[in-house]
Amino acid sequence: MHDAAPMLEQLLDGVLADAGRSEALETERSLRTLCEPPAPGGFRDLDGVAGRLASLSAAEILGVIELLTMRFHLRNKAEQLTIASINREREREATLEAPRAESIDDAIAALSKRGVTP
Repeated sequence: MHDAAPMLEQLLDGVLADAGRSEALETERSLRTLCEPPAPGGFRDLDGVAGRLASLSAAEILGVIELLTMRFHLRNKAEQLTIASINREREREATLEAPRAESIDDAIAALSKRGVTP
């Protein structure tokens, strides 16, 4: 589960489509596509992005903002899940001789190697 973001975003897209938000979803997708970084050496079509945004109603913009907010929350949750998974994996691999990096045990071992006593 090192990158749950794509799965969570697919689930979000499905839920939004089922909830009748397909139009807002398509608007959000088209704006994200317009805003994607261009190929190296290319130029982003900022006038195209501005034109597309200007063509939207306030309600459509609000819908896009809501969808982007949901996506950011899901990305943050996916990052939290990834960090938790990595930490569990590191904890399972740790031993007394090789404690988990950046742990208290690792700090104590490093201090002991430097001659610091309890």
